[in-house]
Amino acid sequence: MDEYEDFEGDDEFELNVVDITTVHKAKGLEWPVVFLPSLSARRFPSSMAGRPQKWLLPEELFPAEARKRYEGGDTDERRLFYVAMTRARDMLYMSSYSRITNQAKPSPYLLEVAGKVPQRVDRLPIAKPEGSSEHAPQEKPVIAFSDLALYGICPLHYRLSQQMGFMPQLVVELGYGKAVHQVLRALAEHTRETGELPGSTEVKRILEEAFYLPFAHREAYRKLRDKAEDLVDEYLKEFASDLRRIWETERPFELHLPGAIVTGRADVLLDEENGQTGSLALVDYKTATDPRTEDIYAFQLSIYAAAGRNEGLSIDAAYLHDLTHGKRTQIDISPHVVDRAKFKANSIVNNLMDGNFEPLPEIEKCRRCDVRLICKHSIKKSNQKKK
Repeated sequence: MDEYEDFEGDDEFELNVVDITTVHKAKGLEWPVVFLPSLSARRFPSSMAGRPQKWLLPEELFPAEARKRYEGGDTDERRLFYVAMTRARDMLYMSSYSRITNQAKPSPYLLEVAGKVPQRVDRLPIAKPEGSSEHAPQEKPVIAFSDLALYGICPLHYRLSQQMGFMPQLVVELGYGKAVHQVLRALAEHTRETGELPGSTEVKRILEEAFYLPFAHREAYRKLRDKAEDLVDEYLKEFASDLRRIWETERPFELHLPGAIVTGRADVLLDEENGQTGSLALVDYKTATDPRTEDIYAFQLSIYAAAGRNEGLSIDAAYLHDLTHGKRTQIDISPHVVDRAKFKANSIVNNLMDGNFEPLPEIEKCRRCDVRLICKHSIKKSNQKKK
C-alpha cells in the first residue's frame, strides 16, 4: 500500500463505471472512450469465421448455400469490426499482443486502420485536447427518425407535442399498428425457432400473447383483434415465404450525419433478395390507422438503407407493405435517392437545432393533427372564424 501513502485529496473517490461487453451486445450504444483489446489475427477476424460447421438439420431443409450465411466470413467480420469502432464518441484505443502462449500476429483489420504494425508502448497514450474547451467540438445530438418525420410534417406540431408535452387524445385504436407489428415479429421468431410456418392454432396463440391494446375496452379490443387476425391471415396467404427469409426483426440503425446521429428500427430485414444469399431487403409495415404518408415511409427506408450500407450490409431493396390491402410496393433506394434523403434529414436537423418551428398547415394534415384544437394556425379553426 506504500504507493498510495502520498496521495493527497479527498477521502471519497469518484466511482467510474466501466462496461465490459461483447461487440454484438454493444450495437446501438456509445461511450466516450472505448478499448478494443486482443486484436490478433486469429481473434478478429475469428479463426472460426467461414469454417464449415456441424449442423443438425438435413441438407434438404438447410442447403449448403444457406449454411454459408450463418458460418460467416470476412465480410461479416468486417461489419462487426465497424460496429466495434463506431461505439467510441471521443477516443478509441485498439491494441494487440505479441504472445500469450504462442507468437501472435496483429489483426489485419488493425493493420489496415493503423497503416503499419503498431509499436509496443509502456504507457497508455493520451490524446491532447485541441484548443480551449470553448472551441472543443460539440457532441452530436441523437435524434430518432420518428422525430424527424414529425418535424417534416409540421415543425409547430413537433414543438407542441414533443417539446411542450401536449399529448394526443387517447383513442381505443392507440397502439394498434405496433400491436400488429409485434404479432408479425412473434410469427417470424416462431418460424426461425421451429423451422416451420405457423398453422392456424399457432397464429391464434400468438395473437392472444402478442396483441395488446392498453386503451381499448372489451368490445373494441375484440373487434380490433379480429381485424388484426384477418390482416395476418391475408399476409400468410401471399407472403408466408417471407418468414423463411427473415434475417432480423426490429433491426436498430443509426446514421451519422454532419449535424446529428439519426436512430431508428426497421420492421424486418429479409435475406436472399432475388435468390441471392447475403442480399438484404428492408420491409416496413403500414396499417390503416397509421397517419404517415408513403412519402415519409420512402424517406425512412432511404435513411435506413444509408445506415445499413454504412455498416457494410448489402441493402439491395426496400418495400412498403400495406397490411390492410395486402399490397407491397417497392421503394427506390438507389444511391442518388438515398443521398437526397440524407441531405433532407440533415436540413431538418439544422432547422430543428436552430429552433425553427414554422407552422405548415394544410386542410387534410390539420384534420388529422393531434394538437389542432390548441393550434391557432389550424386551417379548420381559421375557416370557422371566417364564417
